Amino acid sequence: MTRPKSEPHTVAEPTWDTERFSQRLRQALGNQSVYSIEQQTGIAQSLVRKYLNARSIPGADKLVALAQVTGVSLTWLATGEGSQEVTPSPASQANTEIVDEYALIPRYDVHVSAGHGAVVEREQEVQRLAFRKDWLRREGFTPDNLVLVTAMGDSMEPTIGEDDLILVDTSRNEVRDDSIYVLQVDGETFAKRLQRDWSGGVWIRSDNPQYHDQHVGPDDYKNLKIVGRVVWIGRRV
Repeated sequence: MTRPKSEPHTVAEPTWDTERFSQRLRQALGNQSVYSIEQQTGIAQSLVRKYLNARSIPGADKLVALAQVTGVSLTWLATGEGSQEVTPSPASQANTEIVDEYALIPRYDVHVSAGHGAVVEREQEVQRLAFRKDWLRREGFTPDNLVLVTAMGDSMEPTIGEDDLILVDTSRNEVRDDSIYVLQVDGETFAKRLQRDWSGGVWIRSDNPQYHDQHVGPDDYKNLKIVGRVVWIGRRV
């Protein structure tokens, strides 16, 4: 007797309704900001906005992350079926409050010389440090423009010492006042006080009187690469 051939077993792929998914995601997010979701999940803000505007659908890993940080059922978020279960855990509530209150500023594996110069060989992010958003706003800083690097050398003492952590605003790369800037010259990176003069040039000064001032004329100043202005200094006691 010949057995009848069995039909291959298949599983139907889910049919996505991008508009309804975006509505569920908006409902799940509630008062959480797109920035908060990015900080908690690592999903770029631009991609989250695409989900919210029904222009894209997340993959499985991102869908799981979105369900976890919003405290909703994965099945409900993906399909609309079952209970939404919107009540977040105490841990997720605490994480959301922290992310909404603080900005995480990247610190790079870069040592900026406050001495004779240091060659920047690596620019790898090693960690992120939290700064209060209300303080950043009062000071006029935008988190996306800020980076943290480590100082080395003694030419800027007592203002900046060895291993001090310095916060650099990379949007402030024009010398407009008597301030400390991070600059690059011939592949070396320095933290120095810069002062413009009447001729259009700039004085490069060290706060440590043992170091001599240097003058850069107007023509050479145009080739001077200013990374940004030092706006905060942190050190160990």
